Amino acid sequence: MAMQSDRKDQDALRKNRRVLETLMSNLPGMAYRCRNDRDWTMEFVSGGCLRLTGYLPEQVVGNRDVSYAELILPADREMVWQRVQEAVAERRPFQLEYRIVDVSGAVKWVWEQGVGVFADDGLLDALEGFITDINDRKTSEEALKREHRLVVTMMETSPAGILMVDGAGVITYANARAAEVLRMAVDRITGRRHDDEAFHAEAYDGSAFEPDRLPAARVFSSGTPAMNVRYAVRTADGRTVLLVANAAPVHDENGDIAAAVVTVEDVTFKVRAEQALAASEMRLRGLVEQMPFPVHVSDPDGTTVMVNRAFLDMLGLDSASRVVGKANVLKMHARVDEVIRAKIKAVFERGETLHVPEMRFPPKGFETVFGGSRANPSYQEITMFPVRLPSGEIGQVVTIWKDTTARRRADEALRESEALYRTTIDFMDEMVHLMDRDYTIVLANTAMAEMNRRLGLEADVVGKKLFDIYPFLPDRVKDEYKRVFTTMQSLWTEEENIIDNERFLTETRKIPVMKEGKPVMVLTAIRDVTMQRGIEEEKLRLEAQVQHAQKLESLGLLAGGIAHDFNNLLTGMLGNAQLAMKKLKPESPAMTNIRQIERTALLAAELTNQMLAYSGKGSFLVEPVNLSTLVAEMAHLMEVAVSKKARLEYDFAPGIPLVDADATQIRQVVMNLITNASEAIGGEPGIIAVRTGEMSPRRDSGDHVHVEGVLPEGRCVFLEVADTGQGMDAGALSRIFDPFFSTKFTGRGLGLAAVLGIVRGHSGAIVVDSRPGKGTSFKALFPCSSTAVFARQSPAAAEEPRWAGHGTVLVIDDEKVVRDVASLLFREMGFDVVVADSGETGLQAFRDRQDDISLVLLDLTMPGMDGEATLPKLLEVDPGVKVVLSSGYDEQEVTARLSRYGFAGFLKKPYEISTLRRVVRKVLGN
Repeated sequence: MAMQSDRKDQDALRKNRRVLETLMSNLPGMAYRCRNDRDWTMEFVSGGCLRLTGYLPEQVVGNRDVSYAELILPADREMVWQRVQEAVAERRPFQLEYRIVDVSGAVKWVWEQGVGVFADDGLLDALEGFITDINDRKTSEEALKREHRLVVTMMETSPAGILMVDGAGVITYANARAAEVLRMAVDRITGRRHDDEAFHAEAYDGSAFEPDRLPAARVFSSGTPAMNVRYAVRTADGRTVLLVANAAPVHDENGDIAAAVVTVEDVTFKVRAEQALAASEMRLRGLVEQMPFPVHVSDPDGTTVMVNRAFLDMLGLDSASRVVGKANVLKMHARVDEVIRAKIKAVFERGETLHVPEMRFPPKGFETVFGGSRANPSYQEITMFPVRLPSGEIGQVVTIWKDTTARRRADEALRESEALYRTTIDFMDEMVHLMDRDYTIVLANTAMAEMNRRLGLEADVVGKKLFDIYPFLPDRVKDEYKRVFTTMQSLWTEEENIIDNERFLTETRKIPVMKEGKPVMVLTAIRDVTMQRGIEEEKLRLEAQVQHAQKLESLGLLAGGIAHDFNNLLTGMLGNAQLAMKKLKPESPAMTNIRQIERTALLAAELTNQMLAYSGKGSFLVEPVNLSTLVAEMAHLMEVAVSKKARLEYDFAPGIPLVDADATQIRQVVMNLITNASEAIGGEPGIIAVRTGEMSPRRDSGDHVHVEGVLPEGRCVFLEVADTGQGMDAGALSRIFDPFFSTKFTGRGLGLAAVLGIVRGHSGAIVVDSRPGKGTSFKALFPCSSTAVFARQSPAAAEEPRWAGHGTVLVIDDEKVVRDVASLLFREMGFDVVVADSGETGLQAFRDRQDDISLVLLDLTMPGMDGEATLPKLLEVDPGVKVVLSSGYDEQEVTARLSRYGFAGFLKKPYEISTLRRVVRKVLGN
């Protein structure tokens, strides 16, 4: 029996559980049991969880996929927490309304009722409750609130005063406009009866106004609206306000009148205006009379009612009485008359204002039947509008004439000017466009369209946005336009753009276009200066080359001048030293010192030869030379000249063409370049490569290449010396041929400058390629040999030391030291000597003693009349005179310049007594 009883209890329990589960699953919401933590961790939720949140119960229980706290809208979470904690602390149930976000992201309102469940020990065990969806109710409530706010807003913003009067006649509502109309505060109006004596209702004229005539009273008594009720109220400040009121009943759900809505409008101004209208009519007539435009008023049958002075002046009439009261007073040109009369008829028929566009009236195009006319052609705009009578019918038509002749002519001139302007900008090479503040192009010229076609862009840009057409423009362009609009000042800029791999340089002017003192548009003119900038850059490059060449030329002139002066001094030193040695016995103690002076003078002469080489006027003994053979013969000298850690490598091309060169000078070039390469390598191990060969030169460009001299035309022979040293930057590379410049240490002297002078003297050029850390290459280029070369002279035969001459020698030289030593040397050889310090004095001395003078020693470089000018003068006096030219410059150069005069010989400064004796003996013979 006990078992049967337990089974029945279990069945009842299962049945009750099924009923409970069924009830839970069909509830319009979600039952729950949760912990009192920040996640509201659910221990149980009913099946309504899916409908409420979109999540299955098992997704929410235990926060498996989402916690209930996460479903609460973030803006409401703290409020929910605080409200629940307050209820739990006070051990009372709680009710809440808040918003959740379901699984689809939709926000919905929910209502929750719950209670804390406490254990026997008084501690909170869990929270249990029920949550249901109240979104529809909330939406309805919000809609109702919005409707209420809308009604309140409409009533509060209504231009008419609104009063609400209940069934007992008490005013329950008054809007702000009603308070303004009645000149009373809202709280003083509400709570009073609508017929309260405080409102002082009366008729317009101040007579009594019975309360039953008030609009609300008429609604309550008749049950129908009361319209256009006119009465007045006297306000507290003693003013009378004229009102027009309308009232309508408000019915309750049973159809009975529960209240009346009354609107009141202050028509004081309107009524007063109507009263003043008649008084103002005369004033209006006066105003019409003063109008600058002709005015004509007529009735339907064409009778003139009124005209103003401007109308009379237009027709040349003196009095309005000539036309007022008369019908059809105007006689117009047939074509014009037809148009005007048709318009007047249309105004009367349709009651609309009509406008006749600008019409041309020919001479005498209109006149009056009483005489008077408009003699000149004119343009007129005509406006006609109806005048309605109080009955609403059209009683009159007002016609206003506006003479637009002057404006028409101005417009025509403006159009002509605009056409000229458009034609002008279309023929401009600059790209021009006009743009408004929204960056919309309102005008563009042909050049801009052509450029756009060239770039594959839209050619028709008018009406389009600038940055839509040119999306590649940088942001700074927009900033520049903003600056022009803000500062109202023009802006000049230069931009570089690359479009389809093509580089464009443009110069842009942005000019504000003002209207009434404000910038409304910007006129932009864009000029393509790509070619111009290229020309300018090329011009600057050429100017730099010219300046560099001028600098080198100046330095060459300086070196040549210094060498000339040094040679004059050295001539004196050598001559005096050799004369002194002739006078001394070989065993004399002074002989050693004088020989040292001689050697020093000869070393100084080598320095002057380097100066002359730099100036390009050195003394060359030119002959055909094989550059490979010459350099190969110097191998042992080069080995001695370089650093012990440097390794020399040779590559001499066989069978290369000969070059016209002075072998000694070329050897100096080789040694200077080898020495320079060795110093570039310094104390580190390195390689110096010496090569010869044949090539066709071309001018390379770049920061690491430097070219000096004029590159030979066609094929040429080259000598290259390359090192693996530190190399040079662009700054050092541009200065390496300057005298006394060095990247190693100061005091180097002429160095590479002398090399350049020698190469230039051989009509060649030097190409230097150097990069920091990559080493340096010097390549000297020489033109191939021609047939016109100077043969090397064989050494002079040993002279007889006892040879002596006789006669007189004329020495012309501006340097005293040269004149003195030359005199001593010539006297040593047995000659008489006459000296002159200039070309002028020398020429005069020759004229005075030409029969005695056997020889003239003539210096080439002198101030005033130099040797080149003096030589032909001497030959004019005596064509057979023997003239020996003396100079520190190259004999070949002197020969090329003066060979046409037929001079007898050449003596290079500084000279020794043996050289002087050999030249004189050759010129004079034995």
